[in-house]
Amino acid sequence: MATKVKICGITSVEDALHAAACGADFLGFVLYPKSPRYLPPERAKQIVDAVAQEFPTIVPVAVVVNEPIDQLLRLSEHSGIRWFQLHGEESPALCAQVRGCGITVIKALRFGAGAPPVAWEEYQVDYFLCDTFDSKQPGGTGRTWETNTLPAGFPLKQSFLAGGLRPTTVSALIRELRPWAVDVSSGVEIRPGLKDRKLVESFISAVRHAESS
Repeated sequence: MATKVKICGITSVEDALHAAACGADFLGFVLYPKSPRYLPPERAKQIVDAVAQEFPTIVPVAVVVNEPIDQLLRLSEHSGIRWFQLHGEESPALCAQVRGCGITVIKALRFGAGAPPVAWEEYQVDYFLCDTFDSKQPGGTGRTWETNTLPAGFPLKQSFLAGGLRPTTVSALIRELRPWAVDVSSGVEIRPGLKDRKLVESFISAVRHAESS
């Protein structure tokens, strides 16, 4: 099965359409106000609708941090997005509650030096996302994590890998771990929220090359 690609931190129609045309499977929209890539949900909906007209199979994903269930449902309604990446300290119970509302849940977990133990087995979610641990921010650091920090038995075939990925590093990681999907944001940017089109093309090309090697 081909490795899926998520281009995250999209903030414009132009970047979204370009990523889709290059072969991205998912586009990520950060609905976390403290992020430099933040988009209001209404603006995210404008981009999602524009992409759907030309690329109806592209899946939009909303990235949120520690939102209560009622706010999550409002964000889904206002953005038109039904996949949510929960990137905070959301409990297994909350994740189950969100799924019960018909939303596809990606639970982000962080690994690396200083990271607290992760009881991933307690989460009944659709997918996981593996990111690098940083005590000062919940994600999007662009820092690379070491693959040996993943716990034994972790379900990589149910996971997005993120954290410091770049066109020059993603192929080796795919060949080593064979994840279901990879996720990139800062590794294909000129600055937060503005994608470098050549890097996006190179990243997706590197993923496809890794699959055939």
